[in-house]
Amino acid sequence: MKGPFGSLQAQIERALSDEALQAALRRGVSSFEPARRAAWKALPDAPKVRAHATAIRARTLKHLHHYLEQFIQQVEQRGGKIFLAKTAKEACSYIVQLAQARGVSLIAKSKSMVSEEIGLNEALQHAGMRVVETDLGEFIIQLAGERPSHIITPAIHKRREEIAALLHQHLGMPLSDDIPTMTAAARAALREVFLTAQMGFTGVNFAIAESGSLLIFSNEGNARMVSTFPPLHVALLGLERLVPTWEEAEILMRVLPRSATGQAITVYVSMLTPSPPPPSDDAPSELHVVIVDNGRSRWLGTPMEDALRCIRCGACLNVCPVYQAIGGHAYDSVYPGPIGAILTPMLAKNGKASNQRRAELAHLSTLCGACTEVCPVGIPLHDLLVRWRAHAVKHCLPWWERLGLQLYSWAARHPALWTRLVRWGTRVLTTRAKNGWIEKGWGPLKGWTLTRDLIAPQTNQAGSAALQKSHPPSQYLPSPQRGEDRVIAKSATPESEPAWTLEPNADLLHALKQAWHTLGVSAMPCQSEREAIEAIQKIIASEDAQTLLVEPQVLQEWRALTEWLAQTGLTVLTGALPNEPAERAETLQRWATAHIGITEAVAAWADTGTLVMDTGPGRLRSASLLPPVHIALIRQRNLYPCAAAWVQAMREQHALEKGVTAIAITGPSRTADIEKVLTIGVHGPGKVYAVLLQEP
Repeated sequence: MKGPFGSLQAQIERALSDEALQAALRRGVSSFEPARRAAWKALPDAPKVRAHATAIRARTLKHLHHYLEQFIQQVEQRGGKIFLAKTAKEACSYIVQLAQARGVSLIAKSKSMVSEEIGLNEALQHAGMRVVETDLGEFIIQLAGERPSHIITPAIHKRREEIAALLHQHLGMPLSDDIPTMTAAARAALREVFLTAQMGFTGVNFAIAESGSLLIFSNEGNARMVSTFPPLHVALLGLERLVPTWEEAEILMRVLPRSATGQAITVYVSMLTPSPPPPSDDAPSELHVVIVDNGRSRWLGTPMEDALRCIRCGACLNVCPVYQAIGGHAYDSVYPGPIGAILTPMLAKNGKASNQRRAELAHLSTLCGACTEVCPVGIPLHDLLVRWRAHAVKHCLPWWERLGLQLYSWAARHPALWTRLVRWGTRVLTTRAKNGWIEKGWGPLKGWTLTRDLIAPQTNQAGSAALQKSHPPSQYLPSPQRGEDRVIAKSATPESEPAWTLEPNADLLHALKQAWHTLGVSAMPCQSEREAIEAIQKIIASEDAQTLLVEPQVLQEWRALTEWLAQTGLTVLTGALPNEPAERAETLQRWATAHIGITEAVAAWADTGTLVMDTGPGRLRSASLLPPVHIALIRQRNLYPCAAAWVQAMREQHALEKGVTAIAITGPSRTADIEKVLTIGVHGPGKVYAVLLQEP
């Protein structure tokens, strides 16, 4: 199939004949689906959670203009800047002009598929600025000069030997296929970028309309650094990624990580709300939110609107037999897989080229329905693909093919004629068959048999059974159990709320310690502040640390700790980050020498072992991020069963309306971007100690 985007058939053939790619796909994709199933199986009230998530996304799109106005009003009232970009060109132009006006030369960027969609990197580089991808997978892809091949793991198609060669070529790393060594080399190279960039650029997973808050999910810590260290933070938001309230955002927080990576929650969830003064002592002084339409709004109110529910989890890619066979690059699109085959033509301009693109991508599917079954927000993906195919029939087929389909349709409506044609066709095809299969077709069948055999018509059950024995079903076809995952999309919210992930009457302390053990967090239970200080002393001694980065608020509230630190001779760094770029970079360089960071958590979620760090005055995001070791102080009275319980408490305290700015931390920094091998300690701390004060 040829069109303005090149030969799709040629791309498919290249992918199928690339043995290294095939091995990488088998290794990389195979682990996603078992992890997703296990995570959803462990989630209480899972069907109801998915039904709620589906209803939330559908209702938000139905009233998108209202929520968009509410979000814009909240951001602007709180001191943030909003730019609503109708097109990709408008978005790029605004960001380039902003960077030029602030004298930006270096931009640190975390993962953003919208930025790939609009070509932002190219626009900034054309204007003379250096843009560095800081997600490990994206960084690897940038060095290779390629585009991501998977929504979650951009370098899933790369073997470790290829990555080692790239890091050797660009960073001077000695050749090694040891994954921790490669990760450490990338960390060292990117650390300087984080500390000296004048602009930080992030995507946004969800934006909460009622408070103007941004939710950013990450595992490595780079998104936190990008949204903290540079004095200017630009957040790129797809028009459709709004959520009405914090309660509804919490539901989606349960859904996204489980569907994407099989985690109950990502390591970091940044909850950022604009504030006239910076919301912490090291927050950026400017926040600009660029909301991108780029063709999305024209599909509101149409059957294709359902595709805009997508939360970019990538679950549909991981069960798609076509994606598993050809990978992401064969789609020639930022968005691969089933959802990409639908979204890509939606975001293209109307016209002949767009129609051709729809026709091409709509056929990259077996229509097996596995993608629909695993979608956490109930998108009827295979139905939408059929709609694009119907569109292709009307607008893209040559006259002779349209005529053939019309004749086929006419014959099918005349049973007697149809029966005679089927009998005649069966006899003809049977003469061409060998062992029940037609290996070389002719006429219209020639294209079919170029890449696969055509099953010959069978007239008895024995023949059919023989064929199944000689040609067993593909290993990629969905297993029967996937039927359990099916969710029927409804626009109305189910009557009752899904259960909390941990009941209020559960043993919260036991659950918290168990979660910490699973995460690799070292728990240090203490009965008094004196014991807590002794625990901190032991940690510092065991880590042989000489320099600490401590939150000012900790030094004020934990007076005994402050007095002890003053007597030790240890170097204690604290204070606030200056707004002037050069002074800010100098301060960050000094803070980066700290081996241990000490902060106080204002809450903990027992079910996931999550520590919640406030980022108000006297708080430092950097202390839980820059040093390789993080000590978090937490009082037992601030323990909650789960995120839903914490959100409820914040609502009762009227904190959500005012806007919450906090960081949820669940274990040490981690990545699996190289061959899906888990590596602990990427950009954020590799060790986390939780000093738990069990007050009477």
